[in-house]
Amino acid sequence: MAEIKNEKEALKAVEEDGSELQFIPEEMKTAAVCLAAVKGDGSVLEFVPEELKTSEICLEAVKKEGYSLRYVPGEYSSVNLRTPEICEAAVRNYGNALEHVPNKLKTPDICLAAVKHMGGAIKFVPKKHITPELCRMAVEKDAKAIGNVPMALRTLELCILAANGCMEGDLDFVISKTPKEFQTEVSNAAKNKEKGPDWDIMAWQNKVLRDQEMIKKVPKKYLTPGFLMDCVQENYYFMQYLPPELLTLEFCVFAVKENIGALEYVPDALKDKVKKEAGHATVPNTST
Repeated sequence: MAEIKNEKEALKAVEEDGSELQFIPEEMKTAAVCLAAVKGDGSVLEFVPEELKTSEICLEAVKKEGYSLRYVPGEYSSVNLRTPEICEAAVRNYGNALEHVPNKLKTPDICLAAVKHMGGAIKFVPKKHITPELCRMAVEKDAKAIGNVPMALRTLELCILAANGCMEGDLDFVISKTPKEFQTEVSNAAKNKEKGPDWDIMAWQNKVLRDQEMIKKVPKKYLTPGFLMDCVQENYYFMQYLPPELLTLEFCVFAVKENIGALEYVPDALKDKVKKEAGHATVPNTST
């Protein structure tokens, strides 16, 4: 990026691309600059000076990128900003942010919100809040979450649900986490389950949401606009692995409306038009 000479230039830079905050000189990182940056890219909370981390800045950051809760000052900081409001906003955006929620704030409601977003978040739920219903929700969201369900709650029904909902490559893992007395029955149930196209589509979507690079392995017949839009509503990072022909104007506008951070993966030729149609200011052409 070009050399930043003053706060005005710093503000302009982060408004166009929040990730630029990491390159802004410390003396130019004002409250206004940092707030503008996290509104565009919540992950840059990491680069906000501790003395400038306010409730407003932290809340805006975790709303965009829930995993940034790890950068929110906690109980061992001079000011504890991990409030119920900020923690709940974080887990609603990224379920595994529950790991960084103080134990005293891990209420049933916050744990439910986390597991609703990411089944694997059940591993961060206090035992006293783990119910059969929560376990079922976790396994429906992510079959591999069966490995974090307390053994006493790994019923035959739940294990069959996990086996029938997992990707083919994950079946051995699910079976290994099934109580021995159920393993044969669960294995047979999975083998006899007729998995139609709807199941396969959902399984691929879950795979992409767990590992964005998996988008490169999704069969072409499933890479429809609807499939991509469903995925981008949950996590836009997979866009970096899409071939150019799938980064259409319509899809990119949808993605940026969902999260301005997706703009990073929009082709340069489409960026101005996408920002305009998505309701964001057009980036001026500074090329010479």
